[in-house]
Amino acid sequence: MVNTPEQETAVLPKVTKLFTDQGYTQNSTDAPFEDYLSAGIGHNPMVLVYEAQYADRLVRDDGSIKPDMRLCTCPPPSTPSTRSSR
Repeated sequence: MVNTPEQETAVLPKVTKLFTDQGYTQNSTDAPFEDYLSAGIGHNPMVLVYEAQYADRLVRDDGSIKPDMRLCTCPPPSTPSTRSSR
């Protein structure tokens, strides 16, 4: 959990590559999620989606969620962010 500007400065170079390596992305989570489902984890090993999208596919039981696919969630921060929105 990043809580301070100093922690942000330390972690940002490490996580930036996870997102920039994905290249251009759509304005919605639908297209990346559909790509992930159709091409598998080898194409995009990590995508950001809504929990509801993942749960919907599990409930449908249509085979689109493979056994090696996981939904990872983060707990909300225990204290409100004090970071400025500048």
